Amino acid sequence: MVFSNAKGGERSTKSNSTDRSLRSVGLKKNGPLPPRSPGNPGSGITSPRSSFSTREKRTPPPSSEESVSNFSVKTTETDLSRRQKQLEHAILDVSDEFICPLSKELMVDPVLAEDGNLYERQDLERFIIFKAKGGFNLKSPVTGKPMGSTIRNAATVKNTIHKLVSSGAINIENSTRWKKKVQNEHLVETMKQRAAEGNGNAMYNLGVWHQFGRFGFKQNHAKAYSWYMKATDKGDPCGKANAGCCLIWGLGTSPNQLYGMHLLTSAANAEKGSDFACKTLADMFEKGMLGMPQDDKKARYYYVKTLETDPKYRQLTPEEREKIAKKLRTASVKKRTARSPSHAKTPSIGASVASWIGIAQCVAPQE
Repeated sequence: MVFSNAKGGERSTKSNSTDRSLRSVGLKKNGPLPPRSPGNPGSGITSPRSSFSTREKRTPPPSSEESVSNFSVKTTETDLSRRQKQLEHAILDVSDEFICPLSKELMVDPVLAEDGNLYERQDLERFIIFKAKGGFNLKSPVTGKPMGSTIRNAATVKNTIHKLVSSGAINIENSTRWKKKVQNEHLVETMKQRAAEGNGNAMYNLGVWHQFGRFGFKQNHAKAYSWYMKATDKGDPCGKANAGCCLIWGLGTSPNQLYGMHLLTSAANAEKGSDFACKTLADMFEKGMLGMPQDDKKARYYYVKTLETDPKYRQLTPEEREKIAKKLRTASVKKRTARSPSHAKTPSIGASVASWIGIAQCVAPQE
C-alpha cells in the first residue's frame, strides 16, 4: 500500500515500518524523541539511557590477584587452626605423663624412683615409709616388681611442668595440689610485700614459716630469729614472744635467757599480748622451769590471761586453748612444794620446739 505525504510525495511500506521501529526504541530518524513526561503521557517514550542511569552501580568482580590473596589467607587460617588443635592434643598427651601414679594428680615436685617412673615426692616418701613400717617388701606401684628406696630429683621435669602451668598450656582446675601451691605462692608474695611496708605481723609470719619450713621455705632457725627480731622492733607481741623463746633455748642465735625472759614477759603482759607467751609463763610457774619459782597462783593467772588475749594475736590452736580451759574448769593446777633453783629442770630443745606446735598450725592473722 502506498501513502502520499503532504507534499504529494510517496513513501513505501518499508519506510513506514522502519519509522515505527525507531519509535519503539525511543528514536527518530533525525534524533531521539523527547522523554515522556508525567503530565503528558503521549509526549513520548522514556529513554532507555535515562532509565539505566537510575540503577544502582554494581561492585565489580574481584581481580585474579585479589582472589588468590583471599584464598591464601583462608588457607593459612585453616592451617593454623589445624596446627593449634594438634598442639593442644600433643600437650594433653604429654601432660598425662606428669600425673603421679599414686595420687593421680599433676605433680608439683616430681622425683625419679628406682623403677624408672616419676612420682610426687611427698606421695612416694609416704609410700616407702608405710611399706617399711608394715614390714612389707618395697615394690613398684607401677610394675609391681621389687625396687629400692633411692629417690632422685627430676629438676628438668619439674621445670617443664612449671613452665607449662605458668603459660596456661596445662589446666590445673582439677589439681588440688597445684591450686593450693598457686594460692600459697600468692600468700607468700602478699606477706613479703606487707613486711616490706613495715608490717610487724607479716614479719612474724615469715619467721614462723622459716622456723617450721612452711609455704615453700626451707627450715632455717637463723632466718626465723631474724624475722622475729624485726617484728619485735615493730612492737608485734607474737614476734616478741617467739624471739624471746629463741633466745631462751638458743634457736637460731646464741642463748641469752635473761634477755629472752624479758621479751617473753613483755609479750605476755602487754595490753594486746600473745597467748603463747602467757601459756609459756604459766607452764614455767606451774612446773618451776628455768629457775622460776613454782607458783600455782601465778600459773593460774597466766592461764586465765591466755584465754583473754586479743584474737588478732593468738598463736595457739583451738585445741590447745580448749585444754587450758578444761584445766581451769577442773582446777587441775595443784599446789606443789616449791623446787629450789638448783633442782629446776631445763627442757630440751626438742621439747621446746614441740611446745610450739601451735605456731605451726596458726593461720596468718588478717588486719
